[in-house]
Amino acid sequence: MSEMPLLSVEGLKKYYTVNTFWGRKRLIKAVDAVSFQVRTGRTLGLVGESGCGKSTVGKTLLRLERANSGKVVFDGQDISNLEGKSLRSLRKNMQMIFQDPYSSLNARMKVRDILAEPYLIHGLAGGAELHGHVSRLLDMVGFSPETGNKYPHEFSGGQRQRIVIARAISLNPKFVVCDEPVSSLDVSVQSQIINLFKRLQKELGLAYLFISHDLSVVRHVSDEVGVMYFGKMAELGNVKDIYEQPLHPYTQALLSSIPIPNPIAQRSREQIFLMADLPSPFNPPDGCRFHTRCKFCSPSCLSLDPEWREVRKGHWVACHLY
Repeated sequence: MSEMPLLSVEGLKKYYTVNTFWGRKRLIKAVDAVSFQVRTGRTLGLVGESGCGKSTVGKTLLRLERANSGKVVFDGQDISNLEGKSLRSLRKNMQMIFQDPYSSLNARMKVRDILAEPYLIHGLAGGAELHGHVSRLLDMVGFSPETGNKYPHEFSGGQRQRIVIARAISLNPKFVVCDEPVSSLDVSVQSQIINLFKRLQKELGLAYLFISHDLSVVRHVSDEVGVMYFGKMAELGNVKDIYEQPLHPYTQALLSSIPIPNPIAQRSREQIFLMADLPSPFNPPDGCRFHTRCKFCSPSCLSLDPEWREVRKGHWVACHLY
């Protein structure tokens, strides 16, 4: 496995300007100077509260949203400013699986046409060859070729997500953004889809950015974990370090909320409760954005934005405690 990162992100920023009720324009810093890497065949899990910018990161990487600044290097190529043909060609190597399988599929198209569409758009196959590609994709996600004659409404949520996954891998991409792909599914179905992700990764050498708020799922599927808070990366490291030796107070609070299937251990461990509520995105706090909810808040936290630094090999954190 290559040591060079497949995807390298440096200082990624995505800001939105919104009109308030009073007609004033306000700036929302959805993603603010986020940096990380994803290696070939590995999974980076991205966790955090709703609204912290996880999905915006994924969309910006795939150029579904244009970043305000920052550098995104994919497979040795700076893709930050690609346009036209170059951008369309890139789509073959970078795909996205959205959260809701019900709205991700065109209800008026049969499954075989949905899976054939990427090949037709890029002019890669037609006729009997195209039919063979579609049958192969259906088989890879556990369906028979006859399934292609049905419409999306004839499938359950888990089955639809399998179809979405088949479409995402149709052009043999190197990198897939999975935006909460199992959050809308039953727990029993979640495990099937997660196992499918892991099998496809092993067979195809896929790299994943796995976005989720379910910390247990992220621990199971990820090699590395990034923790986001209020548009910024709070902590990043391999899955063992993050779950067993979390450094950032926010990460510690998140992990303390995971139930333990041992009543005695659950009662004896410390539950960390965050102070106050999440600040308004229209008026983020100065200094460290977490200081309004942190029990370790110091005077420097009120005015100075903590430096993003590597405190242990491969373990990064943005906190004045370190």
